[in-house]
Amino acid sequence: MDRNRALGCGLLVAAAVLVAACNDGESAAMPAVDGVTTTIAGPPPTSAPSTTSVGMTIGMTIDDADFGWALDGDGSARSGGVDVEFQGAYETTDEAVSFDGYTGHALTPGPSPVDTTESFTLMAWANYADPTTRSAVVGLLGADSYAAVLSVGGEGVWEFTTKTRDVTGGEFATSAVGDEPESGDTWTHLAGVYDAASATTSLYVDGELVGQASAPPLFDAQGPLTIGRGQFDGGPGNYWRGAIGDVAVFQRALSADEVASLYEATQPASPPPPIPSPDPSTYGDGLLNGTWDYVYDDEQAQLIIEDFSEFVDDADEVIVRIGFDDSEFWIGFLFDGVMPMYGKSPEGAGGTFTINDDILTTDEGFGTSDLRFSLDGDQLTLEFLQGCERGGDCTDVGDPLGLAVINHTFTKSSDDPRRYDK
Repeated sequence: MDRNRALGCGLLVAAAVLVAACNDGESAAMPAVDGVTTTIAGPPPTSAPSTTSVGMTIGMTIDDADFGWALDGDGSARSGGVDVEFQGAYETTDEAVSFDGYTGHALTPGPSPVDTTESFTLMAWANYADPTTRSAVVGLLGADSYAAVLSVGGEGVWEFTTKTRDVTGGEFATSAVGDEPESGDTWTHLAGVYDAASATTSLYVDGELVGQASAPPLFDAQGPLTIGRGQFDGGPGNYWRGAIGDVAVFQRALSADEVASLYEATQPASPPPPIPSPDPSTYGDGLLNGTWDYVYDDEQAQLIIEDFSEFVDDADEVIVRIGFDDSEFWIGFLFDGVMPMYGKSPEGAGGTFTINDDILTTDEGFGTSDLRFSLDGDQLTLEFLQGCERGGDCTDVGDPLGLAVINHTFTKSSDDPRRYDK
C-alpha cells in the first residue's frame, strides 16, 4: 500500500468522508503518478522501434505533429485544432507555462484526440523545478486511470508508463524508465513512444533512448489529454511542479532519428518561467509559517499506527505535524521521533491553502477543505467544517481518521517550515 493512499486522499478532505476517492496504491498528498509495475531492467536495447510514416523525414518540425500546444500564453493549438484549457494555479510566458504542483494543469475540454489503440508518440519539454516523486508531464486518461503518461515515477526517475486496462494500481501497467531528473532551472526534452506493431514502449530523454519495455495492447482511453497532472481512481492528482512547453503528439511511433531531430530543433530559447506565487495576503502573510505538533493519546495513536502498518509496528509516542510554508502546507507523522518519508516528502498529505478571517481553506488538488482556526501564541487550534470534492459534492460529516488528524490544538515546534525530524 502506498502510504499516501489513506492520508493523502484521506487527510483533510477525507475528514469529509472522501476516502472513497482514494485508491489501493496511489499517492495524492504530493504530486503523484499511479503506482506501476516496472518491467524494464538493465540497459536499454541498442535500437529503437523503426516504424516511420511514409513522407515523414528527419528534419521535420514540431508543427508536423498531429496535435501540439506551444503553451506560450494560452492553450491554443499549434497543430491539430484541439485547444487545451488552463486550470488552477499557473503562470505563462511567451515560451511555456509553469504549474504550482498542487492545482495547476491543462487539459482538452473533451476526449483526447489520440487513439491509444494505435501507435503514438508523446513529447514535451519539462522543467522539474522542485524534487518530488510521482508527477505527470503529459497523460492520456481513461475514466479511472490513464492509458499512457510521461512522468517522474515513484522511484524518482523519468518514466513512460502504459496500461492495458483502465484501473488504478500497477497490475496492468508497464514502464520504460530512465535516470533521476535534474531539478532547478533546467529544461529536459521527453519523448514516450508506443509502437503497437512491435508491442514496445521507448523513453527518450534529451534525444537519447534511455529505456524500453514490452507493452501489450493499451486500452482505448476516452478521457482528456492532460498536461501537468494525471489521474487515480477517476480523480485528479499527479500534479507537476515546474514548467512545461512545446507539447506534441504524433499518431505514430517516431524513430530514434526523428526524436533526436526534434530535440535539436525545439531547444527552448529562455529559462523556465517561475512557479506561480500567490499574493501573501491570501495566506496571512506567513502568519502560520513553521511546524505545529500534536501528541496523540494512546487510543488515537493506535488508529494512526494501524494506518501506517507498512512502516511501523508500534511506537511509544506518535505525533502529527503540520508544516506551513507561505502558501503551502504538508502533514506528516513522527513515530518515536522518526517521520516516514516518501521520496523527499513526508508520508502524509500536502497542498496549498488560503486564509480568510478565521477560515483556513486547504486545496490538495482533488478537493478542498474548510477549517476554522484560532491562534493564541504558540497554540494553533483547528476545527474541521466541510470538505468538497473537486467539482463535486461537499459534506460536513467527518471521517474518524481525518478528524483524528485535524481536530486538535497544536503547539508550535519550529520556525523551520520543512523540519521533518523531532
